[in-house]
Amino acid sequence: FLDNCLGRPGLGAELNQLRYEERAAAIPEDLKPAFVQLFVSASHPPTVLVHGTADEVVPDQESVHHHEQLKKLGVKTELILVDGAGHGLVDLSSGFPPKPAKGKDEAYRRAADFIDEVFAAVKA
Repeated sequence: FLDNCLGRPGLGAELNQLRYEERAAAIPEDLKPAFVQLFVSASHPPTVLVHGTADEVVPDQESVHHHEQLKKLGVKTELILVDGAGHGLVDLSSGFPPKPAKGKDEAYRRAADFIDEVFAAVKA
């Protein structure tokens, strides 16, 4: 997915070979603007992250790291991990087409509540 979006075949596989902490330094300079986690600041908007722990496309560590960055900066953030869910919060063991993962509805409901809380605070 990353390779196709950025037009760099093999980049995703290259990054996957590295420890998470080493990945940012390995991203080519001209592609860094595509990686929002490299540009987090205290002015970042409130953010809710929903991620499956078995995501086969984007490692859940991406959301964990982003959430930790935001917390350190004092940005309102919430991380919702759906245990065993694949990309799109599907149950990868359910056959084809995959069914929704257990916990998907609760995760999205909590994410919507987070967004409601943020907008309510702005209106107040």
